[in-house]
Amino acid sequence: MLAVALFLAVAPAAAAAWIQIPPKRACGPLPDGYVCSMKTQVSFGYPANWNAFVFNDGGLPVTSLIWVGTDRFREPCVSTTEGGKTTVTCGAPIAPLQLNGVAVAWYVGGLRGLDLLPGKPARIAGLPAKVDVIAGGCPQLGGDELIAAWIETKRQRALYQFRACLRGPDLASLEAVVLSVLASARFPYG
Repeated sequence: MLAVALFLAVAPAAAAAWIQIPPKRACGPLPDGYVCSMKTQVSFGYPANWNAFVFNDGGLPVTSLIWVGTDRFREPCVSTTEGGKTTVTCGAPIAPLQLNGVAVAWYVGGLRGLDLLPGKPARIAGLPAKVDVIAGGCPQLGGDELIAAWIETKRQRALYQFRACLRGPDLASLEAVVLSVLASARFPYG
């Protein structure tokens, strides 16, 4: 349930907006047909035919960095005004996924301490990590499976989170692509 909740956020009205962050570090070697995303502090490769959007959800404890995926993205925030107070509610910039669709989101922030998180121990970009695969883990996006990863850098309070929602029927092929995206990641505080 923690993984599902991290796809949604509520932000103050003045803080939510699409932003562009300068590149930090180039990607390593990528498979054919991939491009390097250097729009955020995490650089990674993804298929060239995917869409990418950078979004600032208001500086919450867990802040989204970038979304990439097979489907077109939409404005993820809705403004409501009640009694002179404006509130902006932000959710995923895509829903529901098309058949054989993928939506990947990178986040920064949250609790440190991989020992408290679910999943299998791993190393991503040489850093300690955990990876968890959750069947039915992203119903709000119409997904059949969620691949979640947490990567702990050497910098205090720099826990990176990766969420990939996959919709079948070809989950095996989608998993291979998503895991290649995750494996290509490079972090500024490695």
